[in-house]
Amino acid sequence: RDKTRIVPDTYYDARFVTHPLITGSPFIRFYVGVPLKTRDGIILGTLCVTDTEPHAFPSDQVTTLTLLSTLVMSFLEAWHSAGFTDPVTGLPNRQRLIRDLQYLAVAGDTTPRRLVLIDCIDMSRAYELARTMGMSPVESLLKDMATLLPLRLRPAVGEMIYTVATGRFAILTRADSRLSAAWVAGRLEGISADMDEGLSVALTPHTGEADFVAGSMPASEILGRAVSALHEAVGRGLPSQRFDAEAETQRSEDFLLMTDLKMALRENIGLYMVYQPKICLQSGKPVGLEALIRWQHPSRGELSPAAFIPLAEQTDLLSVLTAWIIDRAVERLSRLRNNCIRWRLPVCCHQLALIT
Repeated sequence: RDKTRIVPDTYYDARFVTHPLITGSPFIRFYVGVPLKTRDGIILGTLCVTDTEPHAFPSDQVTTLTLLSTLVMSFLEAWHSAGFTDPVTGLPNRQRLIRDLQYLAVAGDTTPRRLVLIDCIDMSRAYELARTMGMSPVESLLKDMATLLPLRLRPAVGEMIYTVATGRFAILTRADSRLSAAWVAGRLEGISADMDEGLSVALTPHTGEADFVAGSMPASEILGRAVSALHEAVGRGLPSQRFDAEAETQRSEDFLLMTDLKMALRENIGLYMVYQPKICLQSGKPVGLEALIRWQHPSRGELSPAAFIPLAEQTDLLSVLTAWIIDRAVERLSRLRNNCIRWRLPVCCHQLALIT
């Protein structure tokens, strides 16, 4: 209850007389409890005082215990705030964003909302600056970004800016807000942030956004969709990008396909070579062979190189695959060493150094 409860003698209180801590060890005879309330009036627990002897509890002691409960709540709120605040920028952090998204879901909020991510400086550049100039100038840069964003974007009441990673920020707003990824990217075009000693760094922001309704998906997935849109913008060199469910599905399928390719190369299962002969039209005799790879995928069936080679080119699997192809082709060539047949083996030029 939202008031101090005093029980001078538990033996004469029907609420406590049968409690196991009263009838058994430690045999509590006296109890007083003051509720621990947040600033929003939510009761988190109770600050209690007990004794094994019954006695009165005068009003001045009630006042003291109430003051102690206030101090306890001040400590808990400070501790709680520190856990949800980025220590460098002073903005709410990623954990706070996840919690706020979860709170919206628990509250049954059905308002269409939007999460916008802003990438002001990529991690590799931040690490390079830190290695060259030390952490202090980089932290000054991040603090200046945190100050600059509200000034440029002018978020309305209820629109929160978060720090979700080094140089990466988030805005939680309504879906009908002007704060879209495209609008934010336009507002931040050409910005720079100050470092120590009068130095400034020109920034090239990228933004990504995901629309959602709280409770329709986990908070981590909402953030993941916004991250996916942001990475798409960065990868394609675009100022902004909205989350595309179809494109994300295709990326997931491509990732799974590369995982399967890695296993196929490791286990030597499913991949095989075909050899296309070249026939002289005049003599009708074979004058050459072309070695081509094929893949019998366990669930997708027969795959041509066009289905997986372009994806492999974006990973380190291409060098492994090229070596596998050359090994199989050379093995077959050794069987034909007594035949004067020209051999054509297509190989990506930029892989030759790796294979050598």
